[in-house]
Amino acid sequence: MNPQQEMKLVQRAQQGAVSAFEQLIAHHQARLLRYLMLRGLQRADAEDAVQTTFINAWQHLHSYRPRWRFSTWLYRIAGRAAAAINSGNRQVESLDEHQHPAADDDSIMPADNIWLLARQHLSAQAFDLLWLHYGEGFSGAEIARIRQRSQVWVRVNLLRARQQLQSRLNRQ
Repeated sequence: MNPQQEMKLVQRAQQGAVSAFEQLIAHHQARLLRYLMLRGLQRADAEDAVQTTFINAWQHLHSYRPRWRFSTWLYRIAGRAAAAINSGNRQVESLDEHQHPAADDDSIMPADNIWLLARQHLSAQAFDLLWLHYGEGFSGAEIARIRQRSQVWVRVNLLRARQQLQSRLNRQ
């Protein structure tokens, strides 16, 4: 879905068109689920967080402003939903090859997947930044908005995460 199509759907949804919001859900649901599972949530918790994200997005759709992409706004809401689940003392599981949410995707090689290596050897924060930038294609400004940090913080920590991953790859 291109940005113009997405914005038209958002505008229709803001006017009360449930079908437009359902299309937005269909477009973003799988990516949000994968993102939350990659952050370490168990599948059931990630599904709960995705559902909470869309409920909150629908309830507060009037507050969305097109200064940022709609997906940036959704990921910020999803991050809050994940934090609420984590603060509820729910156990966060670590991912291995067999639990990787993208392992069923034919385009990903489970044995030597760089994302599996990154998940195993980087902090959750470093992995999250790399995933948002390279996995989801968000810009530094968008990541700063999602993570509620400065763009400088994002740039510095992305650099550190890349260096840590590079160092790990060089040792193999």
